[in-house]
Amino acid sequence: MRRKIPGTILKKNTVWPQIRLSWRITLGVAAIVMMTTLILLAVADQFARNYARHEAEVRLQQLAWQMRDALDHTMKQRIDDIKDLSRRGLVRNYVDPTALRTKLTLEKNEFNDYAWIGVTDPEGKVIAGTQSMLEGHNAAQRPWFIGGKKDLYVGSYQLPLMKPTLPFAVRPLGLIDISTPIFDQKGIYKGVLGAHLSWDWARDIVRNLLNPANQRYNAEVLVVRDDGMVLLGPKELEGTKIRSGSLALARKGESGARIEAWGDSDGARYITGYVRTGMWTGQAGMNWSILVRQSEQLALADILVLEKQMLIAALIEALLLAVGVVFLSYKLMAPTNVLNKAIDSGGSIAGAYVFK
Repeated sequence: MRRKIPGTILKKNTVWPQIRLSWRITLGVAAIVMMTTLILLAVADQFARNYARHEAEVRLQQLAWQMRDALDHTMKQRIDDIKDLSRRGLVRNYVDPTALRTKLTLEKNEFNDYAWIGVTDPEGKVIAGTQSMLEGHNAAQRPWFIGGKKDLYVGSYQLPLMKPTLPFAVRPLGLIDISTPIFDQKGIYKGVLGAHLSWDWARDIVRNLLNPANQRYNAEVLVVRDDGMVLLGPKELEGTKIRSGSLALARKGESGARIEAWGDSDGARYITGYVRTGMWTGQAGMNWSILVRQSEQLALADILVLEKQMLIAALIEALLLAVGVVFLSYKLMAPTNVLNKAIDSGGSIAGAYVFK
């Protein structure tokens, strides 16, 4: 007689179905691959953004340096011209206003930077001027005459009163003054030699600086006075006062580049290169700040395209790796799957039979 001893019944998990070991390995490896890909993508994206910002800062700082050097070099040349002209005999010992006017006109025509050159008597009356402009006017209250009586003077200012008499002064902030006292051979004060420079030459420098290779960056060059007045820059900013961290640093004589928000652009962030002028001339009136700015969005435009390409490549890589993992896990776990199926089909009830 055979007696059946009941065994233990293995209950199946009805809430969480059993997952094959091969699929567990597949899902785990796929999750690791996806996490690794995302981490690498984030690290590469951060590196690319930092690199692009750094390259933009270096580029804008170099443009600011180039603008400063060009301004200082041109102003030094014009200052040396005025000094040399004031020492010439025809100017130091002027007698005939017509001959003096001819000499001044020849000097002006030699360099297109000059808008006007004139000579005053000791009291400030203009004796001779290029194209006869301003002759007979009294410049005693003008800054260039007041400063020029004492020593070399360089400055820029607004000309609301003289604008109607100067057809070349199209913009209210379009002039730079250079003046110096005139002394005869005995050292007696004879008057002041003054010159007005338009900003056209500086705009030419900007156009040459922002050549086609640099124009694609849409950078903007600003020349700013110590009081924050924009002397040269975008039309919407010229003649207005600005405040920025880069301007404050440039006033201290520092140079570099930084990312900052500008009030004129509804809080838009700009990468700004900054530097101080006056390195060569040493003149107080030449201490302007050069700011070269570019929208951060434009500076990182290439990186945004790279981000999309990196994301697409990462997704394709993750998909290929996942497919490869599934295929390899299926091959590697095939024997184990066969054994599991055999156990599941014959081992749901474990019993022991005792024969008598």
